[in-house]
Amino acid sequence: MDPYLDYLQQRWDEGEHSARILHQELLGKGYLGHYQRVKMALAPLRRGLPLDEPRERPPSPREAARWIITNPLRHGPQTAERLRRLLAHCPELHRTHELVRQFASMLDTRDATPLQEWLDQLTNSGLPPLAASATALREDQYAVTQVITTPYNWSCPFSWCRRSEAPIDGQVVCGSVREVWIT
Repeated sequence: MDPYLDYLQQRWDEGEHSARILHQELLGKGYLGHYQRVKMALAPLRRGLPLDEPRERPPSPREAARWIITNPLRHGPQTAERLRRLLAHCPELHRTHELVRQFASMLDTRDATPLQEWLDQLTNSGLPPLAASATALREDQYAVTQVITTPYNWSCPFSWCRRSEAPIDGQVVCGSVREVWIT
């Protein structure tokens, strides 16, 4: 309905107050919604109030997380703008986004050199969940370094195995059965 609110306001100002007629006009302009929605949109005008401003639904936590972990080059213009506004509104989320992008950069370049500095930033981020993650990652820093530097295009030779992990020092770990296969 939001793209048609200006048209509804214009037609109301011109003297057309019938929701049925306005619904028919909107159908001709490509609106696919129900008559009842048009009637509800006109309710403020009937009470002498302005039309509701178009409202954007806030992102769900899952949607925001997906925006943060997705490469910015893969965002459409609308998603990029919504993410920009979200990050401007929440400094903690902005900091999290920066740290995620730094880690993604390490994965993209297969360069673990900045890992120690990144873990320090994670620890000093002021965000307890990220600091806890840094502690856990430091405990197994060798494996984290291997994940960053090792190509991950390996697949398990067993058709029944649904998940596998990258080779580490000549070994391949089959995630479904947790067995180590020497390559």
